[in-house]
Amino acid sequence: MTKQVSSAFDAMIGHHKALVQGVNSRVENITLEKKDGKDAGRSIGDFAAYFRAEIIPHAYAEEEVIYARALIYPDLTQLIAQMKAEHEVLIAHVTTLESLSASDITSDSVQEIASLFENHVAKENELILPRLDSDAEVGLAELLDNMHKVLERLSANEQVLDATQIAPRERHEKIFETFGGLAPGQGFVLQNDHDPKPLRYQFEAELPGQFTWDPIEAGPERWRIRICRSA
Repeated sequence: MTKQVSSAFDAMIGHHKALVQGVNSRVENITLEKKDGKDAGRSIGDFAAYFRAEIIPHAYAEEEVIYARALIYPDLTQLIAQMKAEHEVLIAHVTTLESLSASDITSDSVQEIASLFENHVAKENELILPRLDSDAEVGLAELLDNMHKVLERLSANEQVLDATQIAPRERHEKIFETFGGLAPGQGFVLQNDHDPKPLRYQFEAELPGQFTWDPIEAGPERWRIRICRSA
């Protein structure tokens, strides 16, 4: 296995981990609010929006790139069909969630969606990606790059703010100005050539509870973060 392929495999596993954490953190928020008798409507909306913005586009990109390539192995045909069916089930669950009032949605129902997604990702990590990664004729780094291209195509109408094109002394001001122009539920993608951790700390200090921060790509050459104003 080449270093490049190993790096691509690690990047895919890492992104899956980030997606699962993103889902579970939102389930935790809903569960706590329900337990405390609070209105969980905003947190439920954030949960559904996260699926629409992150999970579902990722699923479409997987089907177009990863699953299509995995079909070269006859013994994976049934598994790939099952994985696609699970995508449809997840989308149906989220659609149903969006049609209900917050009072009709239980913590167990969102946990069921989260568990289905986590189990789905585990199968990809354990049964599909290692198979592709171990095949010398499969360029996993190229597949990862193709997934990024599909995701960029799907988000073509989303505002992208490239921090590398802004003078360093003006970057944070421009980023906060862009955020300030968002309506609740809207967002933009921040692109940078390094991990923008200091920016996140500034957001947490100045805008606690008013934003979501979801990594799309985490290095080593490019970082892309979707920043949204909380609904």
